[in-house]
Amino acid sequence: MGLGLLAASSVAIAAFALASSPQSAQPEQAWPTIRPATTRPLAVFVGDSYSAGVGASEQSKRWTSVVSAEEDWEEINLANGGTGYLRTAKEAGCGKAFCPNYQDVVAAVVRNNPDIVVVAGGQNDVGMDLNDVRSAIESTFRTIRQELPNVKIIAVGPSAPVAGDDITAIDSEVRKAAAAVKATYISLLDPPVLSKSMFLTDGAHVGDEGHLAIAARVTENLK
Repeated sequence: MGLGLLAASSVAIAAFALASSPQSAQPEQAWPTIRPATTRPLAVFVGDSYSAGVGASEQSKRWTSVVSAEEDWEEINLANGGTGYLRTAKEAGCGKAFCPNYQDVVAAVVRNNPDIVVVAGGQNDVGMDLNDVRSAIESTFRTIRQELPNVKIIAVGPSAPVAGDDITAIDSEVRKAAAAVKATYISLLDPPVLSKSMFLTDGAHVGDEGHLAIAARVTENLK
């Protein structure tokens, strides 16, 4: 039974970067670089397909938008499916010829001059060399802090249907890198925020219930 769960976990995690079913289609998005005229705090989200809203029935129900509404933030979403701190994506992952990893999205984050930066995910880096992933995670958070010294940084760890050693290791690296730059770290694995019933038929993404559960975990940890 344990081997079966491990195999299912590996297949599901691989689907994050490679899935191209209609359920996993990357929503169309632009990358705005001009701060909106608003008195509300501006939050920029960096992430993967979860943060982009794959699986949510509408954009307002993706977890990033639910959190932004709850916290009264102005949201700019720079997430791309299939990407991670180190992993880039192409058509199958993000619906474009090329999508950069989190490190390379930081420049767009800085141009928006936000009050809050939320970096979420990491599960797409499973299978890559952990030393390289660690360096990418550290670089991402270090650069955000250096370029935006007063910004509030929120690090949301990776998620998976079943948390194996590989994704747990990445989660640990996110936690340590967040602590190094005095960011708020939020785990989706301990305790697990997602249950099997929340996952869609692709085995990798969640529907509205899952997005709501992630949003609830994040807002709980911002109080």
